[in-house]
Amino acid sequence: MSYSSIDGSPGSQTRLILRTELLQGAQSPGRMPSEAFEANFHVRKIQVKARLTAEGLSFEPSTRLGKACPWSRGCLSVAYEDVLGSEVSEVFSCLAVGCCQQVHVLVVHAIRRHRKLKHLWRRQRIRLSSQDGDLAKQIWAMQTEPLFRCAGISVTVIETEREAHAREVVELMEPTDIERLDGIVAVGGDGVFQEILNGLLHLRQSQNPAVRDAARSMRLGHVPAGSTDAVAYSIHGTRDALTAALHIALGDRLALDIMRVDTLDSSHRYATCVASYGYMGDLMHTSERLRWMGPGRYNIAGALTLAMGRSYNAKVSFLPATTGCLSQQKVCYADCEVCNEAAVPSSPNAYMRPSMRAQSHQGWQVREGRYKSIMAVLMPCRSDRSTLGLAPYSHLADGRLQLILVRQCSRLQYLRFLASIPVSGVQDGRFSFVEVVEATAVQVHPVGQESWWNVDGELLQNNHMTAEVHRGLISVFARGIEH
Repeated sequence: MSYSSIDGSPGSQTRLILRTELLQGAQSPGRMPSEAFEANFHVRKIQVKARLTAEGLSFEPSTRLGKACPWSRGCLSVAYEDVLGSEVSEVFSCLAVGCCQQVHVLVVHAIRRHRKLKHLWRRQRIRLSSQDGDLAKQIWAMQTEPLFRCAGISVTVIETEREAHAREVVELMEPTDIERLDGIVAVGGDGVFQEILNGLLHLRQSQNPAVRDAARSMRLGHVPAGSTDAVAYSIHGTRDALTAALHIALGDRLALDIMRVDTLDSSHRYATCVASYGYMGDLMHTSERLRWMGPGRYNIAGALTLAMGRSYNAKVSFLPATTGCLSQQKVCYADCEVCNEAAVPSSPNAYMRPSMRAQSHQGWQVREGRYKSIMAVLMPCRSDRSTLGLAPYSHLADGRLQLILVRQCSRLQYLRFLASIPVSGVQDGRFSFVEVVEATAVQVHPVGQESWWNVDGELLQNNHMTAEVHRGLISVFARGIEH
């Protein structure tokens, strides 16, 4: 077998550039950097934003700290002329059995003046660490690549350099490359997997029949190395990288539903996890503005979004799932009877048409009101924080989605709703202001003030959205959760 592995790990580049510039600036006092850099590091387990300026280095805590903390006085700055020197090292920390993570460490040695007696000098040592940039590389080098080599799998490795790079790589593949590959593997987070998925479905629309046929038979794999890894967790029951790699090496095959999302600006994309409007859309929009804070931005953005307590008027239309076997609160496991008994797979070309804008099918139902959140969930969306998943009884290949409607409620009520998700997921009837229905298509028209649509971690440019499920549209290297 021959696989193409795309490593989604560009996040360390800014840190490495900044680290190099810091080192050079420290060793050459007074040197002005060629560019302005900033990145997130940890100092004594406190996340700080480091900036490189023409005068020197500055470090500012990313979150508000207690008065007892020395960082509570705000930004700490070190002029180039006060830097004695610096050193760079790399250490490894254990993440789990058989999995280590590389940690980059930069130590800056400088002088520190007494707050009142400026002529009284002391030596200070600032240790900066960054540990989230190279996780995908480490998992590939230490676990995945040796396993593939042992299984006799030949691979072509491509390292992504920027957002949307993985999709571009897939879309621009030569016909000869596509025909010789059995699959494409994403080593990284959910975002890299989604990019590859959208690129693959683009290839299936090629004017070249050989390319179309080869793309239709190609499988996708996900070796998790992200912050959530909902895809890997939902198809394997774990985000253990070695387990995912073993399923790929064994050549397992599992069908996966895909949701096509269309907007009024004629743009579209494909999703595997969830499309969210309201709270999750607001949270994503806020977190994008706080990107400089690193992964910690999600907690801050969540608190800010909850505090604002916004809700939005919308008209929600949906086509209820009436064919095949409904979930009946059954969890999706390997050889799932619900997925096996569901409707026949979608037409191979059905996903190429815009979603059901005209609502030509009979049986559409409509809900109108003010909502805190609207979610179209395609798979359980399991994670470390929610092992049952956002939608515990959602399935991988039944041709249906879980439409979750959270009507306007108090901040306390919504907080209780959010707190229940890690424990039991979202279930119909648990809260009076939450409704869960199974559907095959959904259409949402905002009325008045609008939120944002967050589709698998990407914000849409237009909020008038129509989505349709296409059953078993792609195959992945998995067999479902064994029990």
